[in-house]
Amino acid sequence: MSFTSLGALLPQAMRQAGVGTSVTAAKVVDVAGEAAARLFPPEQLRFIHPVSFVGGALRVSITSPSAGHAIRLRGVKWIEEINRTVGTKKVQRIDVKRQGF
Repeated sequence: MSFTSLGALLPQAMRQAGVGTSVTAAKVVDVAGEAAARLFPPEQLRFIHPVSFVGGALRVSITSPSAGHAIRLRGVKWIEEINRTVGTKKVQRIDVKRQGF
């Protein structure tokens, strides 16, 4: 019997269990938050909340009109930063949902 590393088995097991998509989505949302912290000043960052990732769209909740403006200005850079960190072009667009205003 030959030895198979866990690194080789884990991705296949995740696909078979159907959890690969949710793990990828959680990673994209986490990376989006980290990238936002690097791109947006603290006074804007507190109004920007990555919520989910589905079908190439990063869904972001904002609680300030200025946060929406900041995302429009830096959105392409944010997408590039997320995709670079994740290692593939997962995020295609940012969908913004306004809350509280």
